Amino acid sequence: MLGGTLSTVRRLPAEIREEAATGWGIRNGSLVDALVVMPFAGALVVIAAWGYRPVFHLLTREDHILEWLQFAGFAGATGLGAAIAVALWRSGRRPLGVLYAAFALGCFFIAGEEISWGQRILGYGTPQDIERVNHQGAVTVHNIGGFSQAFNGVMLVIGAYGALAPWLLRRSARPLPRELTALVVPALFLTPAFLMLFAYKALRFTAFPDPRAAVVSFGEWPEFCLAYALVTFALLTERRVRAGRPAPAPGVGQALAAPYSRRSPGASPRPSESRSSAT
Repeated sequence: MLGGTLSTVRRLPAEIREEAATGWGIRNGSLVDALVVMPFAGALVVIAAWGYRPVFHLLTREDHILEWLQFAGFAGATGLGAAIAVALWRSGRRPLGVLYAAFALGCFFIAGEEISWGQRILGYGTPQDIERVNHQGAVTVHNIGGFSQAFNGVMLVIGAYGALAPWLLRRSARPLPRELTALVVPALFLTPAFLMLFAYKALRFTAFPDPRAAVVSFGEWPEFCLAYALVTFALLTERRVRAGRPAPAPGVGQALAAPYSRRSPGASPRPSESRSSAT
């Protein structure tokens, strides 16, 4: 049993590279390996920076490196999500178009929250009613009492979905609609980024319900991982939708192939369709 587990673990890098190449068109194996390792390596860098506070603060404080990278990622995902929503709506796939419109709005909300809706840039003050209930005294929703818990719960669910869904889909024995799964399930190489977010939020709920400042500051890294994962997924999905043709199905994970292009009326069926209709 242990030997089988070790063998499976050894195969994972090759499986991730294969899925990235056949499912998402990323054929640079070294790049894929680096993207898989990046969430963990970055976490170690941020933790090590705690030993030299100026670097730690440069990375994690408001209006510093990680926060602006997060904003850029969520803003990029907003634009890409809106473009995907419009393309899907125009092609007649309206439920998926609505789903991506919600995705774009969610990313827009997170981007605005990250920079307190431009409060520090524009220099406007916080209304007293909000300042009284917001523990950061800023114009944000996710730092207000019950909203904060709900927001962290949503982040926990997103992290769990992004970390588990690609693997569960790849191992599933039941075929699922390829067009649907290709648009809502991220790539395998993005699962470590989602896992970083899930692990952090799970620890916040269990081991650190009242965390110290260092734990809160470290949270900028998992949030950056989410921003990176969402903008990368949106970028790859927008490319699929724009291309309008399916990518090769990666082995047993056929559901990860790209969306089917819509054939015009009267177009001849694929050979496989002709065979199935004749039986």
